[in-house]
Amino acid sequence: YGSGYYREDGQSGTERVPVLAALLSLDRQGVFLVTPKNRQVMQMEVVYRLASAGGEPLEGSAYLTLNRLPQADWSSMQLEKPAVSQVAAASLIPDLPSEGPASSEHGQQLYETMGCMACHSMDGSTSGRVGPTFAGLWGRSRSFVRGEDAAADEAYLRESILEPSRKVLRDYADSDIGMPSYQGVLSEWQVQSLIEWIKSLE
Repeated sequence: YGSGYYREDGQSGTERVPVLAALLSLDRQGVFLVTPKNRQVMQMEVVYRLASAGGEPLEGSAYLTLNRLPQADWSSMQLEKPAVSQVAAASLIPDLPSEGPASSEHGQQLYETMGCMACHSMDGSTSGRVGPTFAGLWGRSRSFVRGEDAAADEAYLRESILEPSRKVLRDYADSDIGMPSYQGVLSEWQVQSLIEWIKSLE
């Protein structure tokens, strides 16, 4: 863990795959996602944002490796094969907006959907986390393996998001788990939103 994100052409970043339709199995235990031009890929993240019958939000991610792409066996999956016209007419499920005014609200949304919350808490706790908490991070002095101590200002936070290996915290020098770079994954607006949100945490 700790490697960057790369597109198929080798450049930094990620590629989004639109979902044309989501089909619920007859036993209501499975979902089949219809996507265009499937291909083998080492890592695919499926992000879901749903609501329960009571209106409670259900959000999270599932990570998959597509080693094989067999022909869909609709009967064994307890699904009815959709008509071509149905798939063609299906509305694309919208992605997160990629541009707009930076805001701490959007920064928190990114924290919850981009994997940040797996390693960094927002309440000061460190149990079960492999990275420092974001609570009270803004303005705090940081001690690095190399170089002089520095305050966690905007420049430091931006560098930590885009080039996390440049300044390794002394407290995490012996960790075998590193943070991946979000260079090419997050837009400037999204990086600034994350920074604004981190600044708001006490």
